[in-house]
Amino acid sequence: MDTTDEQDTQEKRLIEVDFPLKQTSLDSVHEKNVRHGHISTLHIWPARRPLAASRAALITTLLPDPGNDEERKMMMEKLAGRIVEHVKKKKLPNGGIEEQVTVETEGGILHWGRESGADLQWFRDKIREAYGGRAPRVLDPFAGGGAIPLEAMRLGCEVTAVDINPVAWFILKCTLEYPHRLANQYRPLPAFALKSREFMESYFKDKGFKGATLEVQLSSFGLKKDHANQPQLMGMQTNVVSVEADLAWHVRAWGWWVLQRAKADLERYYPTVDGKPTVAYLWARTVSCKNCRATVRCARRTTSAWCSLWSRTPGKLASFLAYNMMRHRWQRGIPHRNVSMISNWLAELCLVRVSPVPAVERL
Repeated sequence: MDTTDEQDTQEKRLIEVDFPLKQTSLDSVHEKNVRHGHISTLHIWPARRPLAASRAALITTLLPDPGNDEERKMMMEKLAGRIVEHVKKKKLPNGGIEEQVTVETEGGILHWGRESGADLQWFRDKIREAYGGRAPRVLDPFAGGGAIPLEAMRLGCEVTAVDINPVAWFILKCTLEYPHRLANQYRPLPAFALKSREFMESYFKDKGFKGATLEVQLSSFGLKKDHANQPQLMGMQTNVVSVEADLAWHVRAWGWWVLQRAKADLERYYPTVDGKPTVAYLWARTVSCKNCRATVRCARRTTSAWCSLWSRTPGKLASFLAYNMMRHRWQRGIPHRNVSMISNWLAELCLVRVSPVPAVERL
């Protein structure tokens, strides 16, 4: 009996005994706000797992439980660090000061920016040691956005990622395979990128140039400050000086190219008004008011609420009248079907004169 219990304890995975749930949650929430360098910015995937949670789950699953509290605690601290509180002062609108207590992690390899710390290699070695000196094989049959396979590769595992969705398949290729295959390779940037001052300025700033030295670099490509030419995206000549860049900058360049093409193609549908771009349209039927002949939007339910806000005072007044009349009818116990009819009728009040549009005209 004792031998069996000892054997069961040795075969247990670390995740079965302990898991840094609080630290993992904090670092996963923080990761949601990361907008630069995260794989989520490459392509939207609806069920993407946080990298911090994937990393914690993989490490605690691959490693066996050490069997004693002291070593287990040490491993948890190397993995997730410890929780610390910080008191921050926030200025209130009335001029007062309010102290807010925030909780975050310190140390570990789960927090964004600390994933490549010194302790990561320690975990890689421990994982290999647990599998007889070889890299374990990890299979993800529903890989999706690639968070779990990516973290398994980071830990030195042999990874196989599978997904039947072609979008997920392409995301996995761009996330797992191409960066690994094209690492440390430098190739000339495309010609259209070299003709854009905005793009090349960000490129040279990333290389450490600023001020006068930055302007010298840009001038060598004919991109002076007063050189206000926008690059043509089609039919560009390639007889320009090449700049060697890694895969990340090529992805940025072609992403910028797609963005410029999309802007050019959609400009007539989303014009710039008063210096602000149009981002969306709200569709609604319109009728003419019997009294003032004004055009009225016949939008109901949620859309009518949006329209009433955009119509300023008249729309707000119409919504206010509708709300109060509906409340009066409910209090008097009018049947639900009649209330719905009244609601539909009130939703089509003329927002200019606050008068109803007759049913014949609504049709």
